[in-house]
Amino acid sequence: MSSPTTAASPSVISHKEFCRRVNYIQGHLDAVARMVGEGRDYTEVLHQMRAVRRATEKLEAHCLLSQLDAEKSGLSPEAWRTLTDLYRRLNP
Repeated sequence: MSSPTTAASPSVISHKEFCRRVNYIQGHLDAVARMVGEGRDYTEVLHQMRAVRRATEKLEAHCLLSQLDAEKSGLSPEAWRTLTDLYRRLNP
């Protein structure tokens, strides 16, 4: 029982891409701190915080799938597909 994956589905990423995404998240966190320091409206701050949360969730999914990929040698191909499909359904 396999579900189709979309282009937006998490996948295994390189160390370089992982670092790039961490820097992206850090940039959003810096923006949150700057906005609070400037006394900006909290609706604007909340928008930036949502961007941080979403980017962190996506990076977490990539990280977990990368770890699963590293450990998949002991799994049958069908078990691997089932596990990753389940993860993708639970973490859209």
